[in-house]
Formats: sequence, structure tokens, C-alpha cells
Amino acid sequence: SSMLSSHTSSSSFSVFFEPTSLEKSTRCLDAWRRGNVHFMSPNALELRRIAAEIEDIRAKTQHAKTGSIDDRSDSGISIVDLKSTRMKTQQAPLPKQVCDDVVTALRAIPLEMRRRNNYHIIITRGSKGVVAASSHANSPHACRMTHVPP
Repeated sequence: SSMLSSHTSSSSFSVFFEPTSLEKSTRCLDAWRRGNVHFMSPNALELRRIAAEIEDIRAKTQHAKTGSIDDRSDSGISIVDLKSTRMKTQQAPLPKQVCDDVVTALRAIPLEMRRRNNYHIIITRGSKGVVAASSHANSPHACRMTHVPP
């Protein structure tokens, strides 16, 4: 992972990270948090692990700086568009945890990097379909999510 971080920071191509297990899901986290990985495709459980690790890092960092956890200084990101590709789908809406985890993962990328690049998370959900989430450089405080049913 440190080799990936150093390689991607000096390269001009996009990197796609696909975790292959829960244990390996956070291996690319340093490169993701630096904005050096532009695509990742975890399943919902791997995304939960990634988001939990980011939350732990944020809590430790903020606690070390201020003695308490204070999220007011965060650059923020919110979901501005959440849609399904089927107008009349019988499927339940996306679980709140998946939406929260996407926002957590995207907020981990520095704002200056989100202003320069597009970042994408493709969450595979097995028989429940796929969720594509994106943060675009022209609107770095926003996240667009699309649910693609099976």
C-alpha cells in the first residue's frame, strides 16, 4: 500500500481499487485518503469496513488536535442526487448505512483533491444490484448516487 501511494502520487493515470476481502479492504486507504485512487469497488461489507477505519482515523486525529471530537471543521459532502435506474422499482431504497459510508469515504479525500478530480465508488450488492456514487470536481461538496437494480 505504501508503494501504491508513492507510485500514484507521481503518476497521471487513474487507479481502480477492488478489495477482494474484508481483510484487504483497507489496504488502499492511505492512497484513497490522499486522493490518489479515483475508483474503488467494494461490496457493502467492505465499504462499511473502509468507512469504519476512516472514522477511527478521523476521531484519533481530531482528539489528538483538540482533546475532543469536533466535526465542524470538516469540508463536508452531501448526497444531492439519489435515484434508481428503474422508475417504478419494487426494491427498497438504499440502506442509510450504505449512503453514510459513501459520504464518509468521499469526505476522507482532501477538498483540494476533490476540486481537481472526480472520484467514484461502485458498491456491489449481489442480488440487490449495484450503487454508483460519484463526487465530481465541478461540485466537490456533492455526491451523486445511482442504484442499478439487478
